[in-house]
Amino acid sequence: MGFQCPLNKIFEFTYRSELGNGLIEHEYDHVFLGRYEGNMLPNPVEVNDSRYWNITEIADALTNTRRCLPVGSGWHSTR
Repeated sequence: MGFQCPLNKIFEFTYRSELGNGLIEHEYDHVFLGRYEGNMLPNPVEVNDSRYWNITEIADALTNTRRCLPVGSGWHSTR
C-alpha cells in the first residue's frame, strides 16, 4: 500500500472451506495490527482497489454469511 509501519502479531488461525467442484481452500493465517497515519500510495501494478471500512461495515461483513468478500480482500483502518 506504499507505506511502512511497525506491526504486532495479534493471533493466528486455520481456515478451511469447501468451494465446490472438488476445490478446497485451506489456509493457516496470521493477523497483524499496525497503525499508520499518513497517506497510502498503492502501486497500481499490485493494488486494484482499496477503501476505508468503518468498524460497523467490518462487523457486518464478518457476521453476514450471505455476503461474500473477494479473495485477497485487504482489511485496514486509518484510525
